[in-house]
Amino acid sequence: MMDKALLKKEALMQKKCWDNLRKWLLYALVASSILAACVYLAFSRGIVVAGVISVVLLVADVIWMFVILSSLRHGRANIEKLLKLCEQ
Repeated sequence: MMDKALLKKEALMQKKCWDNLRKWLLYALVASSILAACVYLAFSRGIVVAGVISVVLLVADVIWMFVILSSLRHGRANIEKLLKLCEQ
């Protein structure tokens, strides 16, 4: 079993990665907003090809957000487990 200093260091590194994932979630949210506006503009102006491409990218972005959310949930649980091990 690892000693407490190594566990604490690992928890800090994972927290840094977790914070980076939160930033990526924000970026994905901004991208989905922009893509939703593109979908609206493309279909309202009758540009079907651009609208379809925007819808496909929007769906991919939403899937990507679910992946990030899942990673955040599991990452937070892992950090909590590491910190509990440090306290023991």
